[in-house]
Amino acid sequence: MIGLSTASRESRVLEPSSGQGAFLNALMRKGFKNVVPVEIDPKLATHSEYSVLNQSFITYTPEESFDLVIGNPPYIRWKDLEEEQKNELKNHWMFGPILNSLSDYLLPFIALSIQHLREGGELIFITPSFWLQTKHSQNLRDFLVSHGTVTHVIDFGEVVVFDKVSTSLIIFRFVKGSREKKTTLMRYVSKSGGRNLNLALDSFRIEEINHFQSKGKFVPIFDMEASSAFSLEAECADHQDLFGDVRYSTLGDAVKIANGMVTGLDQAFKLPADLFENLSSEERLGTSSILKGKDIHSLYSPQTSKYIDLPRGLSSKEIRRRFPTLIEHLSGFQTGLENRYSYDDDERWWEWSFYRSDSFHRNQHAKGFVPGKERLTNRTTVRFTLSPRGSLATQDVTAFAPYPATKESIEYIVAFLNLEAVTNWIRAFGLMKGGVAEFSEKPLSEIPLRRIDWSIPREAEMHNEITNLMQELRNGSGVEGSKLKLAGLFAELMLGQKG
Repeated sequence: MIGLSTASRESRVLEPSSGQGAFLNALMRKGFKNVVPVEIDPKLATHSEYSVLNQSFITYTPEESFDLVIGNPPYIRWKDLEEEQKNELKNHWMFGPILNSLSDYLLPFIALSIQHLREGGELIFITPSFWLQTKHSQNLRDFLVSHGTVTHVIDFGEVVVFDKVSTSLIIFRFVKGSREKKTTLMRYVSKSGGRNLNLALDSFRIEEINHFQSKGKFVPIFDMEASSAFSLEAECADHQDLFGDVRYSTLGDAVKIANGMVTGLDQAFKLPADLFENLSSEERLGTSSILKGKDIHSLYSPQTSKYIDLPRGLSSKEIRRRFPTLIEHLSGFQTGLENRYSYDDDERWWEWSFYRSDSFHRNQHAKGFVPGKERLTNRTTVRFTLSPRGSLATQDVTAFAPYPATKESIEYIVAFLNLEAVTNWIRAFGLMKGGVAEFSEKPLSEIPLRRIDWSIPREAEMHNEITNLMQELRNGSGVEGSKLKLAGLFAELMLGQKG
């Protein structure tokens, strides 16, 4: 981080949350002499050869501006702040224009650091990445754009940078008063697929991207990915609104979307394979096949798990008579089941917590599944999949199926969603938190969908070919050949002219 700075060794430097002195020690080794550390914790304020100011950075008012502000500011959710800290923020000029009562404590550290910089001065922080995109950080992002340029972003995605810290982290460099047109993006790419950090230069993909704009998210994606996302919208466009703006079809126009049902205690309801094999035909009626997020593959996922899923509304006597083996298994978890959060005051401990969208999940219509959260750090495509017939989605999976009026098949829709251009669109415009895409109903419904123009015979023909290929995948035949044919059909479809 110090190496990102162009500040001279005589520069005036601020470390606004100096802690145990990691940055102070590094600055000293690099020969910086004019350093001002601020630390609110008196126990930590002695961890340096520099003279540390033991006070709150929120109320710190320096007499001179700084050439460089650098550090690892605190990330604390509003609800976890002490009342004294909340009141300090509520009485500050930033509260309202930049902050609100849903803001993280990180935001005022960024805003005040910019305020304390001279023109041309640099801010270099390591922070979680959430503020780049969340709604409650919009005013801060606008504040940054109005005061300068984010010149560098190092995106670590989901790799572990700090021990016991699981949040997605970035390093960013901001220059006050700068109007540079490009931002250098460095995205960590794990070659092993693991989450251990490797700081070798070839572990990063590095490109210059267009700088961030106000009134929107700061999306750290490469220009090729952004271009792909915009192209997808254009390819899915099907009408103009009253103002002449082109609008595109979305997944939400074509499918019903439902979050998975909630067992409340998966450990209790997951049925050991050997136990299922020994169940009577009657007791097997008290089980269901569940496709868990960890078992989802792109396009089609054959592997399911057996879960206890007893009929609802039965008395204890009836349950024990009809399903003795299953209730005996659940009895070992009874205390935990009784202590679950209950959505229903009359909940029976052997039933699931929340049968949301129950009739949708249990109908026999073919469905598509997607993990409720998908880490994209090392994935080129999100895992949208055809679910095995009759399988159910629980809380870590979101399900979708075509409306009765939708002519496109679920096979076609799932195949389309596996295009790399769709994942690029999700990176750019989806609900992203760090390197993780979230797929509840609203973000799923907004994904562009290329609808078929049924008046064009070749489009209808390609739709049917795609559907047949997906059915072959479901049957386990010609997997690699089918994938290649799918790629060719979509290339032809997406490049064709719509009527």
